[in-house]
Amino acid sequence: MSLPQERTYYGRRLMERREEAGLDPFEMAAFLGIQPAWYFDLEAQDDLLLHFPLSQVARLLEKLDLSVEQLFSPPGQEHRCSQMFNLMDLLRGIRKFQEASRISVPESKAYLSYDLDEALADPATVWDWTVECIQFTCDAIGWDWLCVALKLPSSEMKPETG
Repeated sequence: MSLPQERTYYGRRLMERREEAGLDPFEMAAFLGIQPAWYFDLEAQDDLLLHFPLSQVARLLEKLDLSVEQLFSPPGQEHRCSQMFNLMDLLRGIRKFQEASRISVPESKAYLSYDLDEALADPATVWDWTVECIQFTCDAIGWDWLCVALKLPSSEMKPETG
C-alpha cells in the first residue's frame, strides 16, 4: 500500500490560489494547453513546476495573480526583493557577468550549466527556459532568482502561445 503523496508548498500555493479564484483544475489545464493530469501533477510535485517553460509559468502566475517571489518563497520565510528584474535585465546581467569575468559564451555554458547562446542571440527564446534554469543562472551570477518578474506580454519580447 502506498501512502498519499504530501502536497508540496509550490503546489499547495497553486491549489489555494486557484481555489480562491474559483477555478477548477480542468479550467487551468485548458488555459495552459496541457492535459488535466499534468495540471494535477503541477499542484502535487514541485519538481515538475521547476521544469515547466517560463512562458507557461508566466501565464500561470498572471492567471492566479502571483509573483515568482510569492509562489516560490519557502513557507514561513518572508522574502522581500530589494529590486525586481525582468528577463531582459537578466540577459544583460549575464552579458555583464561574462565581460567582467572574461568568460566566453562557450565557457559560460560550462560555468552556468546551461547553453545561453540562443537566448543571448535571440532574447525571445528565454521564454523556453525553465524555472530551474533561472535558479542556476541567477545563482551563478549572484542574483536573487526570486526577484525575477515574469510578466506577459513584454514589450521587449513576447512568448509564443500555443
